[in-house]
Amino acid sequence: MKIKQLFVLVLMLCMCDPKVDLLLNGNLIQKQIEFACGTAGFSISSMGGHLFYFDQSYNLTNEVSIYHDSLKVIYGSELVTTKLFDENGKDVKSSPFTFNGKRKIMISFEIRTGVSKGDTITVLPSGYLYCLSERIQIDTINVIINRDF
Repeated sequence: MKIKQLFVLVLMLCMCDPKVDLLLNGNLIQKQIEFACGTAGFSISSMGGHLFYFDQSYNLTNEVSIYHDSLKVIYGSELVTTKLFDENGKDVKSSPFTFNGKRKIMISFEIRTGVSKGDTITVLPSGYLYCLSERIQIDTINVIINRDF
């Protein structure tokens, strides 16, 4: 019986989609920005072309606030719903989300129809990140799907 259970587990793991890093603005795997409160790194990955993860790592000397309800993700002509998670995987519902020091957070979103090679997902971060009560200017991020899923 244990061999059969092990076989089923291995089969299930093989059927899962791997997490794939995607290109930002055509050529960057990770976008880095420096600002008065420290540095931030952004990357996006996908599992199966349906689930997407906007990973962010911060190294801060001052407190920042994230207004995740201001982050807009657009695919085609549709606004995509996002969820913010802290480094422990806890769903963060409060906005703003304020923190300091070294921190990793993630925003996830789902595109139910899936994406195809050549498609673009646009991330509009205007009003998303604040340092010392000042808005941090982050350019629009275009996630270009460079492979079929």
